[in-house]
Amino acid sequence: MESSRKRKKEEEVPMPAYSANACLLLLISLAGGAVLVWWAMEFHRHNEQLWMVPLGLVMVGTPVVVWFVVSASDACHKVELQLLADNNGGSRSREEHPSPPPPPPDLEK
Repeated sequence: MESSRKRKKEEEVPMPAYSANACLLLLISLAGGAVLVWWAMEFHRHNEQLWMVPLGLVMVGTPVVVWFVVSASDACHKVELQLLADNNGGSRSREEHPSPPPPPPDLEK
C-alpha cells in the first residue's frame, strides 16, 4: 500500500511547477497581444512593420494550444492511472503488465 502512495507522489507534477508553467504561458500570450496592439496603434495606418502581425498571432495562439495539449495529456494520464489501479486493485503498475500476445502466424503458406 505504501509503495502505491510513493508511486503516486513520484508521478504527480508539483503544483508550483504547474502554476509557473501556466504563468509563463500566460505572459507569452499577453506579450503577443501587446505586439498586436502596438502594431495596430502605430503601424497599421501605413501598412508598415507587417512582420509584427504573424509574430503576434503566433505568440498569442501557441501558448493556448500548448496549455490545452498539456492539460488534456495530464487528464488522460490521470484517468489511465485510475483505470489501472481499479483493474488491478492497485497492486501492479503499467510496467508490470504482461505484453500483448504476438500476432497470429501468416496463414498463406
